Amino acid sequence: MDKRILTYGASSPLPEAIHLRAGRLTLLYESGFIRYISNGEHEIVRMINHYLRDHNWSTIPMLIESEQVSTTEDSFRIAYVATIRHNNIDFSWKCSIVGHADETISFTIEGKAHSEFKRNRLGFTVLLPTEALRGQTCRVTHPDNVTNEFLFPDAISPHQPFLDIQSMAWSPASGIQAAITFSGDIFEMEDQRNWMDASHKVYCTPLELGFPKTVKEGDQISQSIHLKVFGDLHGTAGENGIVSLSIDTFKGMKLPKLGIPMSESSLTEAQQELIKALSPDFVSVQIRNLKDIEQRIPIALKLGRPLELALFPSSLQAEELALALKPYSPSIIRIILLVEGKRAAGQELIDSFLPSLRKHLPKASIGSGTDAFFTELNRNPTPAAKLDFLSFSVNPQTHASDLRTMTENLVAHRDVVESCRILSGGRQVRVGPITLKMRWNPDATSAKAIDPGQLPDNVDARQLSLFAAGWTLGSLKYLTEAGADMATYYEMAGWRGLMAHTGEPWPETFKISNVQIYPVYLMLGLLLSQRDSTVHSLTSSNPLQVDGMAFSAAGKMTLLLANYTRDALVVRAPGGLQTPRIRIVHSDNVNTFLNQHNTLHPSEMLQGATFSIPSFGFVIIEGVE
Repeated sequence: MDKRILTYGASSPLPEAIHLRAGRLTLLYESGFIRYISNGEHEIVRMINHYLRDHNWSTIPMLIESEQVSTTEDSFRIAYVATIRHNNIDFSWKCSIVGHADETISFTIEGKAHSEFKRNRLGFTVLLPTEALRGQTCRVTHPDNVTNEFLFPDAISPHQPFLDIQSMAWSPASGIQAAITFSGDIFEMEDQRNWMDASHKVYCTPLELGFPKTVKEGDQISQSIHLKVFGDLHGTAGENGIVSLSIDTFKGMKLPKLGIPMSESSLTEAQQELIKALSPDFVSVQIRNLKDIEQRIPIALKLGRPLELALFPSSLQAEELALALKPYSPSIIRIILLVEGKRAAGQELIDSFLPSLRKHLPKASIGSGTDAFFTELNRNPTPAAKLDFLSFSVNPQTHASDLRTMTENLVAHRDVVESCRILSGGRQVRVGPITLKMRWNPDATSAKAIDPGQLPDNVDARQLSLFAAGWTLGSLKYLTEAGADMATYYEMAGWRGLMAHTGEPWPETFKISNVQIYPVYLMLGLLLSQRDSTVHSLTSSNPLQVDGMAFSAAGKMTLLLANYTRDALVVRAPGGLQTPRIRIVHSDNVNTFLNQHNTLHPSEMLQGATFSIPSFGFVIIEGVE
C-alpha cells in the first residue's frame, strides 16, 4: 500500500500551504483560499473562500490553471485563474488576493459561465471561528445603510443569526477590532455548528430567494471582500514551534458508552472475534421491519454484547413491534425511535409506539431524535418529556472535505452536545452514527448518479488511515468533555468500518487483505480499554496540531495523543509523570500493530521532556501519577 494512503487516505500529495503576512496579521494560502487570519494567538477569520455548489449542495472542485504569488515581509499579492468542469457545469474564475502592511486584505473574484447549469450557491463564503465570539456583539450594516447590533449565538442558533449583510464589525479579542465589507451580492450568516462545523459562515445568496437557481451560458459575477483589522495588535509567538500540554487533574469525567453499528454485510467468524476482542459497550442494530428482527438480532447476539436498536417503524404497528422484540428484552438496553429522511421524530411517533415499548421492554431506555444532522433536531425539536434521551448523527465534512477542516470541526462535537442537552431538558444525549462522511444526503434535490468504478459518495478512503484514528480520538475527547452519554462510531466492517470486508473491496492500489483491521480499530481499542478510568481535561497549546486525552486509574496516568498535521511535531510532555513509557505509532510501523493489535502497549522509556510525533501519528504514554 502507498504510505500516503495509510497515512492520510490518498495517493496524491497534500496541497502546499504558503505562510503570509499582511502587516501584523499572519495567514495561510492554500489551494486558492486564505485561512487562519490571525494576530498572534488570536484567530480573526478562519477562512475566506469561494464555492460553486450544485443543485444537490455538492461542492464542485476547481482546478487552478495559473497562479502567481509574490510576497514581502509584511504584504503579498496573489492572482490565479481557475476552472470548474463537472458534468454539464463549465465555469471559470479570475481571482486576486492582496494583503497590505496596514492589516488590510482584499479578495476579488470574477466568474463567467460557459454552459447552462443549476446551482444552490456561487460565490464567496467567510468562516469565523466560534469559540471567542460566543455572546459577543456584532454591528451589521445592511444594504439600505441601516446598522443594527446583534449577538453571536452561544447555544447553536437554529436559523440565520444575521441577515442582509453589507458589512459587519466585531471584536475578535480584547483590544482588537475587525470589519469586513462585501460587494456583488447580499450576504447572510448561519451557525454552521448545526452541521458540526466549528464556524459561523457568511455566504451569499440569501436562502429566502430560493434554490436551485439557473446559471445561463455567458452569465458573469463579480464579488469582492475587504477585511480591515485594527487596534492593539501585538500578538505573541509560541514556544519555538513546540506544542505544550497540560492536564487538569482536579476535574474527573467518564467516557460515554461506546457502541458500534452492525454492518449490512455479515461478518466472518474471524471478524466476529475481532469485534469481541474490541468489546464495545453495546452493538447498535437498525430495524425497519419484522424480518430485520428475525435475522439481524440473532446475529448481533452472537457478539456477546448488549444491544441498542435503532427503530424505523413506519410500516409496523406498535403492539406488533413490541411483541416481536419482547423475546430479546434481556439483551436490549436502549431503543431509538426514528423516522426515515431528514426530519426529527415528532409527538405522533412517540405517542404511537412508546406505550407498547415501555410495557413489553420495561428495562430498555427509550429515546428519539433524528437520523440526520443536529440542525433537524434544532429546528424542529423532538418532544422529550416522555423520553430518556435525544439522539442525532454527525460527520465532519458536510461543507468541506480537506484535512484541516475536519480537524477544525472536532471542537463542534462539544457544541452540539451542549445544545442538545438544552433541547432535551437535561436528559441524556446520544450521538451517532459518527462517520467521516454523511451516510446519505438529506438536502439533495434529486438523485445522483454513481460513477462506475468510483467509491460511493458516503465512503471516505481516509477510513483506513492514521488520520482517521487521530480524528476519532479528538471526536471522543470533545464528546466526553461535553458530557455525552452514548456514542456510536462507524460500522463493524467494510468501507465505513473498522476492518476490511470482501463485500466492499477497496481499489487495487490499497492492497487490503480480507480481514485486515484499520488504525481506527486500534484507537477504539485503546479508548475502550479506558472505560473504567477517570478522564481528565487535557489542554494543548495548539489543538489543530496535536490534541488528545488523559486517563487515570489505580495510580497510573495514560495519555493518548494525535498529530493532525503532515509535519513531524515536537511536543512537551505534561509534568508530574514518573517513569513514563511511550509508544509512537506512525506510517513506518503501523502495519506491525495492524497484524498484532495486542502488542500496542508502551515499551520504551520517555527520555527528556519533549518527544516527536511523526506525520499523522499517534502516541500512547503511560506513567505513575
